[in-house]
Amino acid sequence: MVFLFVILIVLIVLFLIIYPSQRQNRRSQSIYIEIKDLKVKVQLANSLWEKASGLSGRKEMPKNEGMLFIFSRPGRHFFWMKNMNFPLDIIWLDENMKVVEIDKNVQPDSFPQTYQSPGLIKYVLEINAGLSDQYDISKGDKCFLEDVSNVF
Repeated sequence: MVFLFVILIVLIVLFLIIYPSQRQNRRSQSIYIEIKDLKVKVQLANSLWEKASGLSGRKEMPKNEGMLFIFSRPGRHFFWMKNMNFPLDIIWLDENMKVVEIDKNVQPDSFPQTYQSPGLIKYVLEINAGLSDQYDISKGDKCFLEDVSNVF
């Protein structure tokens, strides 16, 4: 009986050690996305939790990094700047990864205002404010991802 209890405790401890690291690996999954001359390392937001929290709570983000929100199918989506500490450019992308609209220089103090997709979108790219102007990104531009066959 004591032996089974010890085995159970060991299994619980292993689960508590392994599960958070597996969650962290999924959460920190990133790829590169290119749009015009801008190449950005993006963290993927696939799960509901990742989509809800986004970049909230971070003090800053390196210049050529961002977050790519991935939705299962095209739809109308809302974003906000809750608990944000730096401004963003929000780039709305259709199912073909074409830019539909850009909300530029969205400020952290705009919360509780929400930003709605201008139509049916499947992806949203968040980058540091000003990068879309710096790289002359506009409606109709196409984004390209590295090989993502194992991501989606």
